[in-house]
Amino acid sequence: MDKLVINGGKTLSGNVKISGAKNAVLPIMASALLAEGTTTIKNVPDLRDTRTFIDLLTNLGAKCTFDKSILSIDASKITSLEAPYDLVKTMRASFYVMGPLLARFGETKVSLPGGCAWGPRPVDYHLKGFERLGAKIDLNQGYILARSSQLTGGNISFEIASVGATANILMAAVLAKGQTLITNAAIEPHIVQLCEVLIDMGADIDGVGTNKLTINGVQKLHPVEVTVIPDMIEAGTFLMAGATLGDIQLQSVDPEHLTIVLEKLQLAGCDISLETDSILIKRNNRIKPVDITTDVHPGFPTDLQAQWIALMSIADGASVVTESIYLDRFSHVPELIRLGADISLENNVAIIRGQKELIGAQRELVLREKKVLELKSIINRKDSLLSTLKDRISAALLGFEGDGLTISQKSGKVYISLEEQLLFASGSWQLDSRGRDALSKLSKALENQQDINILIEGHTDSIPFGGRGQIKDNWDLSVVRATSIVRMLTSSSAISPDRLTAAGKGEFLPIYSNSTAQGRSGNRRIEIILTPKLYDLYELLDN
Repeated sequence: MDKLVINGGKTLSGNVKISGAKNAVLPIMASALLAEGTTTIKNVPDLRDTRTFIDLLTNLGAKCTFDKSILSIDASKITSLEAPYDLVKTMRASFYVMGPLLARFGETKVSLPGGCAWGPRPVDYHLKGFERLGAKIDLNQGYILARSSQLTGGNISFEIASVGATANILMAAVLAKGQTLITNAAIEPHIVQLCEVLIDMGADIDGVGTNKLTINGVQKLHPVEVTVIPDMIEAGTFLMAGATLGDIQLQSVDPEHLTIVLEKLQLAGCDISLETDSILIKRNNRIKPVDITTDVHPGFPTDLQAQWIALMSIADGASVVTESIYLDRFSHVPELIRLGADISLENNVAIIRGQKELIGAQRELVLREKKVLELKSIINRKDSLLSTLKDRISAALLGFEGDGLTISQKSGKVYISLEEQLLFASGSWQLDSRGRDALSKLSKALENQQDINILIEGHTDSIPFGGRGQIKDNWDLSVVRATSIVRMLTSSSAISPDRLTAAGKGEFLPIYSNSTAQGRSGNRRIEIILTPKLYDLYELLDN
């Protein structure tokens, strides 16, 4: 489909049956891999993502049949334990197969995920959780290899409540030996349903619906029949359409999943009637401005943030939307501005000044804004590339955490900081064996990234270097250390030298105070800065 042509100005009315939730069905599909036999899933939405996941399961050897929203998955004879790149790259949720395959078969090989480019979604939490359960994790040519003869229970605490990691670790833990405790677990409705499905399959899980899950591993699970919960995002979208366009009744919906959304709509002046499995919203010609902040469940869903901004664009006054989940999830705002919306952005905050109405975008505006959208698309691609690269590097250097290694992504770059203790003896520029091991793993993760430039910066503390041979001071020491890293990377991998730059910063860019021994130790470091090549961006700007 090349385009959609919408002729607006019409009222909406009638009944809408809400589809099954995509975010619920995908982990349930993955859970079918935990048991021999046929799992039957009802109310399955016919979407590209569900079709892709069916292809992935089929590739693993499962027999899948999908007809009229009913999906049957026979996982009796799994013939492959590999989730290939060409399937995983299109959908991050493909990573869900890692936990079930590892739990049931003791090993798996899964490509690093791709998919949605809205902000970084690292897989670190997944991998660290699997390691806590006793799995050995390796990275090889963009694939994560996980092995364990027998997973064992462990205590896992997420710094941030990750939906994906909660689901993946949960599915691995149900067949692990002993007890697993997951704290700060996600509590979204689709996580609750996954827990309920696993319990029906024979799993022992306590704390369902809370952020603390206790899983007592069992030896075997059995297939079940399950009906997918309604899609709260689809329901929320129709509710906001009904708020301004007509009277709409939603059927096959769970109002409890939308508590915060319904509260905000009522504050906006909407007339809403609730039944057990239905919601009626009536048109309101005078929408009141209401501020929201996205948050994990039961907070306002980030997946409804764009719809809320559209609604507030025609509210009677100004409102503020704060995005706390994916800080760059405002790509829809330029499109609304083209329709006449008054929206300004500052970091993760959108300020919306409501207008009487929005108007259809004119052709001249389309032409004028085309370059802006293309620029944003390029930047989003670069950000997505960097997020995936950061995941690969984090996985490659997993065993070096706590040894002076930090990895971060900011300002369109990936920063890898390695303290002196990980690489060199004090005052030396000769790499030690552990440093060579770390850099060898890093080089393997970088050698195929032809669109990434690599800057190596050497840093010292403020204590003057006593001099040794031609190395006279901290300037010289920082340069020769950076150069030794460059030589190591080029000698141990296929990284082209034209992608590498060595620089010495001496003592002049400290990150800690040099007044303490601990601070000076942190300042003696190597910074490896990864920057995407921007020739396509420059080419667009020149045209």
